[in-house]
Amino acid sequence: MEQIREIISRPRSENVNQVLTWLAAIGAAALLVWAGIGLSSRIFPKPQIGLIYVDTVISGQGMPYFSIPLNYAAQHDEIVGVVLVVNSPGGSASISEELFYRTRNLRDQKPIVVSVMGINASGAYYMSMGANYIIAKPAALVGSIGVVSGIPGEGSLSENQATTGPFKGSGSSEVDWIRGLEVIKNAFATNVFDQRSFLLENMHSESWLDRLPAIQNFATGQVWFAPDALKLGIIDQVGSDLDAIAKAAELAGVSNYEIVDLTGLTLFGDGSFLFNTDIAGRAAQFVDPEINIIADGPYPTFYHLYIPPND
Repeated sequence: MEQIREIISRPRSENVNQVLTWLAAIGAAALLVWAGIGLSSRIFPKPQIGLIYVDTVISGQGMPYFSIPLNYAAQHDEIVGVVLVVNSPGGSASISEELFYRTRNLRDQKPIVVSVMGINASGAYYMSMGANYIIAKPAALVGSIGVVSGIPGEGSLSENQATTGPFKGSGSSEVDWIRGLEVIKNAFATNVFDQRSFLLENMHSESWLDRLPAIQNFATGQVWFAPDALKLGIIDQVGSDLDAIAKAAELAGVSNYEIVDLTGLTLFGDGSFLFNTDIAGRAAQFVDPEINIIADGPYPTFYHLYIPPND
């Protein structure tokens, strides 16, 4: 009471000054707190789960569409986990191999989860072997472990063209080409088998290794719907895109995080696409949808590509 009387008895100007002093102190403290929050968010940015879309044919021309977001994820510490959103039939053997190794290297830095939208076949599945975990929607198709290729054509003679060596015009004999095709298929199947064996042994509370069939039984080029792929150990879970994001966050050890579309951010300047229904349209802006997938002779190319049967 004495303190209150003392304040009341003071000249009014002194009371006003004291109130203003208190308000200034409160404002300065609030400003410091706000500045501290802003500074801490810059120094310690909120963890992010990055989405990278594999939603078109894998080709040399389209390599930057996949590699630029992967490089960004590797170079930015705020990206603590990655989800590969896959809807691709595969494509070029050599580019698929390169993407597998890049994805595998990124896995050493941060967890990667694959979310299969519609199809994850052949070269796209090969790339997925670099991830920690694969989740697919129930109606998704997965697999097609194998290689398709053109066959060398016969060299032709022309008065206007000269070649050196018997295979300069064709590239190889048919026998040697088919042998090479078998070598590439075996490398594909072996990498898939080894990666899935390791993950099935280590990524589940109890080993799932006994689910995986013998290597010769899944390297047949067959595709499976997700429930069957799960029984065979080809995938780890049937679920949604949100399940994949949650799994990536769990593996990264974070619960408070943001989601950013790395494909949209790095290639189109917008990281907020987030499961846009027109993602295939974005891919079409970056790669030529009319690209000739299977080359005719005399310079055929190996492809990991799923081709649906005609019947």
